[in-house]
Amino acid sequence: MESGDLRGHHVGAPTPSIQIKLREWEDGGYSPYDKPSPRGEILIAGSPVTRGYYKNPTATAEAFITDSDGIRWFCTGAS
Repeated sequence: MESGDLRGHHVGAPTPSIQIKLREWEDGGYSPYDKPSPRGEILIAGSPVTRGYYKNPTATAEAFITDSDGIRWFCTGAS
């Protein structure tokens, strides 16, 4: 891939123990409800996902959210 190549690329399907969802990214103007291509910040959850940043509770608190179902999501910052 060349620098500046903005075409979409596939990384494959997540493993069965991983959940992925999109969250609205207001600063970028992205929404999971965009048609025809949903866009947003990528969130991941599941047992293989790290429990946090080593000896850095502040970074951990900033990078993780827990939803109303009790699922803990890592906010990747990627869109």
